[in-house]
Amino acid sequence: MHIDSASPLPPHKIKSIASWGGKVVYKNMEFRDFKATTKEGMKNRIFGISKSASDYIPMHEFYDTKFINVEGDALGYIYDPPAGWATISDCGEFPCTAPQNVLFSFKKNTFEGIRPDFASSEFQAISDNPGFSKYVEDCEF
Repeated sequence: MHIDSASPLPPHKIKSIASWGGKVVYKNMEFRDFKATTKEGMKNRIFGISKSASDYIPMHEFYDTKFINVEGDALGYIYDPPAGWATISDCGEFPCTAPQNVLFSFKKNTFEGIRPDFASSEFQAISDNPGFSKYVEDCEF
């Protein structure tokens, strides 16, 4: 689908231009000088998910990514589904669960300078889903 006009809805809201079964692929990206906290004391993260992505978040694949001076806690943040998403008219009496089904896959990475403890050429980041993540071999919180 090609967008040929401006959306009446904000484009960051996945419900306005949603797709199902998609996959996001990034190649040859570089991230430099990410600290977990800004000099003003704000949290700083490279990867996150939209606050409007309640129903679906596609798998994200990263290839040949270079991380230069990136602190481990600055890599990403995946939030739990907000309790406010539990509405009878939408998802029933439980919140929509897209944030519990996130998968970021990284292959052929390189790290320079400051590097996370888990830095390796291949790794994955998944949600802290208590029904799944604790059963993944070698998974670290």
